[in-house]
Amino acid sequence: MPVYKSLVRLVFMLCVCGGICLVLFSSASAMTPDVQQLMVSFPFSDGFESGSFGSGWTPGSAANGVAQIRTDDPHSGTYHAFLGQHQGGQAYVTLDLLINLANQSDVYLDFWWRTTGDVSWVGNAEDSGIYLSDDNGNSWHKIMDFQDNFHYSHDVINLANAAAIKGLSLNDHFRIRFYFERYSGSRSGGIRLDDIRLTQSSQTVASFPVQDNFETQIFQQGLYLRSLGQGVAKISNDAPHSGSYHVSLEQQVEGNAQAALVWLVDLSNKSDVYLDFWWRTTGDVSWVGNAERSGVYLSDDNGASWKKIKDFSDNLHYSHEIINLANAAANQGLSLNKYFRVKFHFERYGGSRIGGIRLDDIRLTTSSQVKATFPFQNGFESATFVKGLYPKSLGQGIGEISSETPHSGTKHVFLGQRASGYALAALFVLIDLPNETDVYLDFWWRTAGDLSWSGNAERSGIYISDDNGSSWKKIKDFSDNLQYKHETINLTDAAVNQGLRLNDHFLISFHYERYGGSRLGSLRIDDIRLWNGSSTNRVYLPFIEK
Repeated sequence: MPVYKSLVRLVFMLCVCGGICLVLFSSASAMTPDVQQLMVSFPFSDGFESGSFGSGWTPGSAANGVAQIRTDDPHSGTYHAFLGQHQGGQAYVTLDLLINLANQSDVYLDFWWRTTGDVSWVGNAEDSGIYLSDDNGNSWHKIMDFQDNFHYSHDVINLANAAAIKGLSLNDHFRIRFYFERYSGSRSGGIRLDDIRLTQSSQTVASFPVQDNFETQIFQQGLYLRSLGQGVAKISNDAPHSGSYHVSLEQQVEGNAQAALVWLVDLSNKSDVYLDFWWRTTGDVSWVGNAERSGVYLSDDNGASWKKIKDFSDNLHYSHEIINLANAAANQGLSLNKYFRVKFHFERYGGSRIGGIRLDDIRLTTSSQVKATFPFQNGFESATFVKGLYPKSLGQGIGEISSETPHSGTKHVFLGQRASGYALAALFVLIDLPNETDVYLDFWWRTAGDLSWSGNAERSGIYISDDNGSSWKKIKDFSDNLQYKHETINLTDAAVNQGLRLNDHFLISFHYERYGGSRLGSLRIDDIRLWNGSSTNRVYLPFIEK
């Protein structure tokens, strides 16, 4: 049997690569004739809505393989292409596109794909994927694998770059092959392809600055959903941060799962870039031991390699994240270039649990749009967090504006938990403090609820950072305090004492954390301000200033 398998594969590959003998392996009832179609020009797109393989396409099959246009599982419209098998045994299927790419240097391959049926790739289908040829199909070079993927995934490949890496030329007889193979076993299944196009970066890559709140229910240019296994990436309406819609990266069926939202954005010649987004987790999520790969990743090489800059962990309430992307990229040795990618990634590779990540209100912008300016004050009466104020949470932690027990006016910040378990909640102040030498932090605070800080909440307090939050220094403890207290801190001295500098990306964190026990509690923060001690009277007049 191994000898027979090898012979079948060899004969099939020779026939397909040479463009001859394909009819020997075709199934006339299951596919269009294996005849070379006319070459197409660039740019190109096909959603298979004609109901047949049009110009440029050449389907081929051997053994139990079939290449078909079908209507049972399109990504959009009525039709899609199927490369696979309907019965067990060996199967080999190709779908080749012949395209004239002469004199082109900016080419992207953009398509949707998924797998269906009883598919097991391990050990007998690892050759399935996408291949390129610049010599009329005499030799092929693999640029992408196809793996188990039970929901449509949107892939965008920088084809010019992929070809160059393989030493290929974009010429007038360039071929792209979508290939399915199974050479043992009794399973059936295959690959579904839809909405294929070859286009330029101007049609696939986002321009900076950019933002999306997903309210149109359509991903704008530059945003692409990816999935593998049981992963699902989609726009949903079950748990938005604002508006009606958000992105879900999750799994709804047990098993291995990957889901991602990839952002292709041109950051060439940019030096001031911040990533700003809201996120939370939902469902029965257990990250320990089987989901630690989930997080935010960066790439400057078209996604060939990725660097992780943030972890996603249990977070049952929306958290507002601000990342100095220019700094994060530099720390990872990456360049902000025209090939830059940001990936929001969910992954679980074992276990029987389900759950996922929710994303909303994402943007790439400049520091002027995210940092507070000095002097600064806020009493939260607008019921929204103004520029420079960012609530963070993990576990059961909640950071929100509330009206329960304000110091003055009708609103205050609540940092705490309303359900037992691990909880972290914080309010970050991101402020521009370069050239400031006399800075005071002034605020009112209290605790509420059933609080016991001893032994499981000693991390609560005020922290400061001068390195974009990579490291923190504690300058004040929070402990039981059931009545509002007015606190004034010489921030200049506190920073100097901790070896920190007041710079243009200074962070202050009002921090609540309990990492054990069944008690509930919270911090209440109100009437915060940052001011120049030498030029401002230090007497606090909250009702006038609010």
